[in-house]
Amino acid sequence: MAHLIELCAGTAAVSLAALGCSRFPVSRIGSKAGWVAPILDALGVQTPLKTATLVEADPRLAALLAALLSDEGRRALAVGVEASLSEASRVVWERARSGSTATDTLVWMAGARGGIGGYKGAHKLRPSVDGFIPTRASLVRRLRAFKVCGLATVLCADVSTLDPHGFEPSAVYIDPPYAGRQGYRTTLTEPVEVLARRWCAAGHQVVVSEARPLEGANETREITALRRGQSRRSLTTDHAEWLSIYRAN
Repeated sequence: MAHLIELCAGTAAVSLAALGCSRFPVSRIGSKAGWVAPILDALGVQTPLKTATLVEADPRLAALLAALLSDEGRRALAVGVEASLSEASRVVWERARSGSTATDTLVWMAGARGGIGGYKGAHKLRPSVDGFIPTRASLVRRLRAFKVCGLATVLCADVSTLDPHGFEPSAVYIDPPYAGRQGYRTTLTEPVEVLARRWCAAGHQVVVSEARPLEGANETREITALRRGQSRRSLTTDHAEWLSIYRAN
């Protein structure tokens, strides 16, 4: 498959890796950055890809992805974060939490526990942390060094409203809100198994991440032990990771 569609994109770890871009500049619980290799293997894509489509229902996160993947948008993000460096950490975070710009969303995530929760505050083991990980200065540097490869299109939409026949046969990755997990601002309006089968029936190769194997898949793989990097588990109730593969009809 020469094109990747990432449904429920979140911070789009799989698409960014497939395109050869830098990693999303802030960590977020639920990110699949640590499992990119086995996911891409299951999708059967040859990297780097030239194009990808990212579908995200959260308008704030979709706007942030679009800004991050645009030279002008990324410069605006860096300038916006840099403008806050002289202000108190908690003041900046509270303003970002209620703000509506892409910069607000990024700053809020950097200062929230797991990228989704309440204010991080001081770090008990790292006195230099002033409430943001990465620090705001480090975040500016990451934004200015961010590498964009290929062409990514960001769609802000409920994935269930999309007609899979409207897309050329592609590799489709779905990282849905997990049952029992915290931090998801949006939920699916249909069971993920139904969503996967609809896209598969339209000629797409579909891979779904979940904490369990899904019924009706052609193949399931447990990838829990294949994670690379730090695992953040403080806000989860289940640590298992499974891939369910629906082969194109």
